[in-house]
Amino acid sequence: MSQFTFNKQVASQDQRQKRVADQRSAETKQARVASSLEKIDFLQSISSKNGLVAQFWDGHARFTKMLQLKMKLELELKMKLELKQTLSRSYSVSTADRVRDNIPSRDYDGLKSQCDTAMHELQVLRRQHSETVRRCEHTMKELEYYRGQHHAAMAQLESAAQESSTLRTKYGELVSDLRSSQVSQKRIA
Repeated sequence: MSQFTFNKQVASQDQRQKRVADQRSAETKQARVASSLEKIDFLQSISSKNGLVAQFWDGHARFTKMLQLKMKLELELKMKLELKQTLSRSYSVSTADRVRDNIPSRDYDGLKSQCDTAMHELQVLRRQHSETVRRCEHTMKELEYYRGQHHAAMAQLESAAQESSTLRTKYGELVSDLRSSQVSQKRIA
């Protein structure tokens, strides 16, 4: 999920939460006005005998009803405005040109600089990787060369060991022949 899509989702969630909070506050205001209207109706019924009090309460009731109507009108206007903003945002998100217009230029510049930095780091890492691969290939060639040298040396060592054991055997035979000839010479002499 891209950062822009994530930010858009967070913003829409914040707007929904704000809208719900505004609706709740409007409902509580309406409930207060309704309760005050009930009190006014109750007081009007009690004080309808007195003319001045009745006139005061009639004016007050009209005033509270006007306030209630004004609050309803403000709430409807606010909801219409939010709906228009939501629709315009969804339209601007669907067109690529308007998406760029909605992103502030400093955000674009910041993202561009981050992209340039990331591309530079990527180029450096690619160079390091190619150098490492080249050195690895060179090391593998050297390894094959020294492995061949090792096999040749081991073959020479084995042939020398066989030759040495053959010479020891011959030496042992010569020594035994020499002793037997010396023994036979002593017998003759």
